[in-house]
Amino acid sequence: MDTSTALNVAAFIASLIALCLSSAIALQQIRISRHANQLPVAVEFLWKVRTAEFLRREENLWTELPKQDKDLPFLDLPEPVRDDAQEVATFYQTVSYLVALGIVDERLAILPLHYRAPKTWSAIQQFVMNERARRDDPLSFLNAFEHLVDTISSSNASALSGELFRRRR
Repeated sequence: MDTSTALNVAAFIASLIALCLSSAIALQQIRISRHANQLPVAVEFLWKVRTAEFLRREENLWTELPKQDKDLPFLDLPEPVRDDAQEVATFYQTVSYLVALGIVDERLAILPLHYRAPKTWSAIQQFVMNERARRDDPLSFLNAFEHLVDTISSSNASALSGELFRRRR
């Protein structure tokens, strides 16, 4: 092999190495930027779910919805229960979409919501099913919230917590 060919082969190998390194760095940057979006979103939704107003609304659902006619569609609930139900359910629906789109890590939704979201779903479920029946469409109303609750229910919050918070050695 002459010098010219050897230089061409060396240049080709160097360019392949540079391509691989730049691709690896770009992928790392994408992963970092994706996770960077999680913090502000997670802080925002964790803040809301802990406000006195949200907690009052949610706890109001737990006590008032069992007193309502079980045949009512969700949007026919009387005021102010309907407003509380819409506010709380819309919050959980939004969290569900953020998880589904990968904007928020599923663990960031499961751990802080693993008690409250299923309890709220249990309180509103019959009214949601009635609303879906009225619309004649099983996916027309709060289906992402239902999916989030299914995900939470099938997860092991204790194991997730241990995995997330175990001390690094």
